[in-house]
Amino acid sequence: MSSEEPQATHACPICGKTLTRRSLNEHKQNSHLGTKCYFPNSNFTQDAENDPAMTDELLRANSALGTVAEDKKYWCYWPGCQNGAPRHSYDSAESLRRHLRTKQRDMFKQNEPNAAHRYNRIPSGVLEAWTGVKTTQSARDAVLTCASLLLDPNGNIVQVAPPIWHQVCNYLLNAHDALVCAIEHVKSLTNIPETRDSWGYLSQQQMRARHDLVGWATSPAHLSLESIHNTNVHISYLINELERHTTSIPNPQFDAANPQPDVPETGFRTYPEQ
Repeated sequence: MSSEEPQATHACPICGKTLTRRSLNEHKQNSHLGTKCYFPNSNFTQDAENDPAMTDELLRANSALGTVAEDKKYWCYWPGCQNGAPRHSYDSAESLRRHLRTKQRDMFKQNEPNAAHRYNRIPSGVLEAWTGVKTTQSARDAVLTCASLLLDPNGNIVQVAPPIWHQVCNYLLNAHDALVCAIEHVKSLTNIPETRDSWGYLSQQQMRARHDLVGWATSPAHLSLESIHNTNVHISYLINELERHTTSIPNPQFDAANPQPDVPETGFRTYPEQ
């Protein structure tokens, strides 16, 4: 019996077929080819997606323009396919077949507005869960603003406010805990291996933030409001980037596998919007 751990599997967002990540990438590159053939000399259409039938048409249309098997090479005649050359070759018939399918898939995604979305389908409930995170995040920020109004410029509780201060701090901790729960809910709905370290790092920062809030509630002058704010800014940045990665709009300047920004504790890099 093999001691190797079984490879993680992932479902195709279109057909639901379960494959390893490598096989899924190959599957998405040359499967689900649409119902209209985009080879320039073809008028082939079908009522429902049928990849074998589409492949047969691609091979037929290609062979109509020239000799496919020649000089131990297999030739593609798709007009303009490679730097304007009239043809280019592959070492095997299977490689040519895969190339034509990939070319068809790319043209399908390019020409049909709804096609690209099928390849990046967001798991059910994720968008709604992120809305819940944003709502909870806004509630936490509102309570933090209320707490800040109970402090003087030196960070001390104003004389008339101690009972109110402790009540507001309890609200703030509850809002923080609610945000953690909302984020955990999103995490449970997504399965993107390259974001695993980001979720872990975010969890660490949330634990740190809660520890700081407890200390701030006890002695607000000991920890500045600016420090609390900076921690929240950092957490918000991580939340925003994880949202991008789990809704198919990743920021290329954010490394999901190494999420900690290379910046001082007191400030955080501003990334350009996509």
